[in-house]
Amino acid sequence: MFGKKKDKNSEFSPDIMAFKNALEEVRFTPEVEHDAELINMFDEAIDKAEKGEAVQTIYGRLSYQITQYIQTHHFKAPKPVTEFLHGSTGSVATGLTSVPVSWNTVH
Repeated sequence: MFGKKKDKNSEFSPDIMAFKNALEEVRFTPEVEHDAELINMFDEAIDKAEKGEAVQTIYGRLSYQITQYIQTHHFKAPKPVTEFLHGSTGSVATGLTSVPVSWNTVH
């Protein structure tokens, strides 16, 4: 299945590693480094990726959390976060075609 470990004793799949790297890229940007709420969201997602949880599951929860964050912060979020949410960070949304990558798009 997409985003799962190959088996208990093998390395993580390339899609989990790419997703984890994308999470870390956003997490360690200067815009996010000073926001405890975003740090917690991204750290939690990174931990789940390191445990081999499915990319779609992690992305779905994180997308919901970011949407809630945006709504409670006067529809503002750091640019790297909104780009991540909308799939603008390259391969972040690759293979996630069943997950809407834009919360304001009608599906």
